[in-house]
Amino acid sequence: MKKTFLLIILTSYFLLPTPILVLAQQTEYELLAPLPGYVQNTTGNKTNASLYITGIFTLIIAIAGLLAVIAIIFGGIKYMSTDAFTGKSEAKATIEHAIWGLLLAVSAWLILNTINPNLVNFNFGIAVQPIATITTPTSVLSGPSLGQPWPDDSAVRSSFAAGVTFNKTNYLKIGDIGCTSVYGMSSYVISGVGTIAQNCNCIVIVNGGTEYWLHGNNSTELTGPTANPTQHKPGGNVVDLSSYPTLDSYIRATGVSTQTTGCSNLGTEKYTLNGATYVNEATHWHICF
Repeated sequence: MKKTFLLIILTSYFLLPTPILVLAQQTEYELLAPLPGYVQNTTGNKTNASLYITGIFTLIIAIAGLLAVIAIIFGGIKYMSTDAFTGKSEAKATIEHAIWGLLLAVSAWLILNTINPNLVNFNFGIAVQPIATITTPTSVLSGPSLGQPWPDDSAVRSSFAAGVTFNKTNYLKIGDIGCTSVYGMSSYVISGVGTIAQNCNCIVIVNGGTEYWLHGNNSTELTGPTANPTQHKPGGNVVDLSSYPTLDSYIRATGVSTQTTGCSNLGTEKYTLNGATYVNEATHWHICF
């Protein structure tokens, strides 16, 4: 019966249609009570399906480990406190079953994590589409770099923390529009986005990265007297995150309101948090680390 129930759960997880998984990941839920250490955040008990299932999965593994240790201790005490052959056999069986149960729980996690880390993070291997996207630039792009190939950013994307997704795929050429790139993004920016995802326990979507020709003065050159001055570039110190209710609440609740200049002049709502400046630019948060 237990094996049948487990098989049904795993089969349902792998066979659920993608639209249902997307809807589940985008939908927010209000918890009646938090799961301390697993599903909670600083702005209340709101979460989404990915975070909730991940928390439950992690909690079950932890409980399985605790129960196994208790069973092993119980079996050890029983083994030492009886001289009867049957009693010692039962105690040994209890210890063996506890160890096998612990190995089974840990092995299930290890197998899924080895196949694909997203299987234990329950991100469903897809990127959630944001409500709003970057505004298409209206000025004319110029410069000899226009139309040149743009490097692949898949390795950089894989270095982001669990829970961080992207609204669009990478660019193929300099000057293209409608995508998002994190090629050459600074390691401290990547780490900062991961910290946001961890502390906020909410949906974090990168929708503006190192595609410098869509920011600043829209020049496709990074050097010279008319070089693009933006920090949206390889090695820069900024990133854009899509506006989302739980992320917005987290920033407003934990950040300190400021009127500091130098990060962005496109928004008046600004906060400082963990050494970074967050500027609300209507559809997204422009963050300077």
